[in-house]
Amino acid sequence: MTKSLINIDLSKISNGALQEKFEREMQKVVANLMDPNTDATKKRKLTMTLTLQTDDSRSVVFMDTEVKSSLVPDKSVNSKLLIGLDDHKQPVANELKSGTPGQTFIGDDGKLHTDTGEDVDQVEAKQKNKVIDLQHGKEA
Repeated sequence: MTKSLINIDLSKISNGALQEKFEREMQKVVANLMDPNTDATKKRKLTMTLTLQTDDSRSVVFMDTEVKSSLVPDKSVNSKLLIGLDDHKQPVANELKSGTPGQTFIGDDGKLHTDTGEDVDQVEAKQKNKVIDLQHGKEA
């Protein structure tokens, strides 16, 4: 068996600091692989970079080590928004909660809600004291 000409143990570089960096990044990769909010089939990457530079005498080499991971981001989530203008022509937006514009639904609390998730009883209570101009379809 021939003797190795390069006697560098990666786990012992910088008193084990490179090994610690590797383990820390590997832990991030494993956590990302196990995260149900990420795409299971996408590839993750762990990169170890050793940058070497010598001085003018070429007898001493300065080595910088870096370990980094490329993770998969969380899956996106979709939603629908209802947009329009209020009575003062100001833009408004609300998340569509019912699935269909104008459709009410029964919420987790067992109460009836508007398509944007407002409690119907509260909306009706607000409307009770308002006078409506029926010819123009808005408040008088």
